[in-house]
Amino acid sequence: MTTFWRKYNEVCKERGLRPRAVAAELGISAATVTKWVNDGMPNHEMIRKIADYFDYPEDYFTNEDDTPLTPNPKKKRSIFKSVSSLAQRWVSL
Repeated sequence: MTTFWRKYNEVCKERGLRPRAVAAELGISAATVTKWVNDGMPNHEMIRKIADYFDYPEDYFTNEDDTPLTPNPKKKRSIFKSVSSLAQRWVSL
């Protein structure tokens, strides 16, 4: 099991989310998640999306250090940030 998958899975469990559901919400296929389970690693762009989603630093998911992080609970995800990223998704299609 890779460091990425272990940490991603732990963060999902802590928040009561299913790893495949989070990936689907981010536009990541189930087949890609299966690769992660079988010791694959996501590319940098996917790690960035996941880190942004959970409000964690990108290197948390790839670093061997197991120091727990707690995202800032008072920090709300800006609706503007979510809406503005939609245009970027359409352009990338």
